[in-house]
Amino acid sequence: MIPCKARVVAAGVLVSLAQWALSGCAWEGDSGDGGGVVVTSTRGSANDFPFPGGIGVSSDLGATEGVATDPDDNVYVSSQEVLTAYNKKWRVLWSNTNPLAGMPSAVDHLGDIEYGNGYIYAPAEAWSSCGSFTPVLLAVYDARTGQQVTWSNITADGHEASAVAVVPGSNQLVVTSFCPNQNGNTTLWNYDLNALTTNPSGSTMTYSSTTTLSSAISEIQGISWNAAANQFAISTDMDGTAGSLWLVTPAGTVSGPIYIVPASVGTELEGVDYISGDLYFLESGYVYGVGAVPATPVINLAPGTYCATQAVTITDATTDAVIYYTTDGTMPTTSSTVYAGAITVSASETIKAIAMAGGLATSAQSTATYTINTSGCPAVVKGH
Repeated sequence: MIPCKARVVAAGVLVSLAQWALSGCAWEGDSGDGGGVVVTSTRGSANDFPFPGGIGVSSDLGATEGVATDPDDNVYVSSQEVLTAYNKKWRVLWSNTNPLAGMPSAVDHLGDIEYGNGYIYAPAEAWSSCGSFTPVLLAVYDARTGQQVTWSNITADGHEASAVAVVPGSNQLVVTSFCPNQNGNTTLWNYDLNALTTNPSGSTMTYSSTTTLSSAISEIQGISWNAAANQFAISTDMDGTAGSLWLVTPAGTVSGPIYIVPASVGTELEGVDYISGDLYFLESGYVYGVGAVPATPVINLAPGTYCATQAVTITDATTDAVIYYTTDGTMPTTSSTVYAGAITVSASETIKAIAMAGGLATSAQSTATYTINTSGCPAVVKGH
């Protein structure tokens, strides 16, 4: 191991390891995997990315805001004023140490980032409190070099911007807010992705539509879209007491938390990202993997009113998934009853179910409410 100072790895982009407060690094020659700087620390995992089974922890990357990945398994992280790319061997590909260049001078940090179609998208703003966070911008960077492409001003929309997610099929960039004002705990703002990418720097944008969440999620720090599962993952700070992960459908239905970060890991949960169905989050400078999110259990009897006792079965499409359920309407956890066969419903009740497989996160929740009304059943006429 030899000391590292700085290295130019892409035109005009300077790598400055001192800014990241890394515990150590080593120069690597070109070995077919991009060369660059190997990031090491005593806590971190030596595994290549993605982690085996989607579960693991990186070395200390010094990042404090966001994480994103691309189809080649490169990892992008943002701290307040640095944007960095790593390959799957955790070697630095590039680092932009001035990603806020050309923006209004008050802008002081990036939020959670997202990769899409060769670009990195990021919120950028001047933050001091939920009552003072303007101006608010959306920035675009070239994922190959880290160079800034353009940025647009969304201050007039009146909401803080903590994180973004790309939804390619709908040409939408979805933006979240950490702050409760302006419906920030119950609203997702949708912006036109093509317009954002091609707008001249300094252009003013406004949202094209909004999505209202079925229940409020406090202090949102990150969001990512999983096309295969057709759902968002959202990370929250939870008032600095416990970070957590949630699932949200395109229509805004909220389920969770599906994972609560242990206190031993930290309480400043930041960005979140999906890769190949596995879920990753950023906490205190480290990227953690919690594995795959199981499919949502299917309760195989339509909710409604029935005139007799019913037998309700629950299935899950994820191999070897364990299903947990409740019948009193409370949210199930991994301490709830394990599903082992048909549930007898002889009185009115609400069944809720979650699943867990090989990862650390549970599935979204399924719910079905049944009313058993034997007195209201039609009389049975016997044959003569």
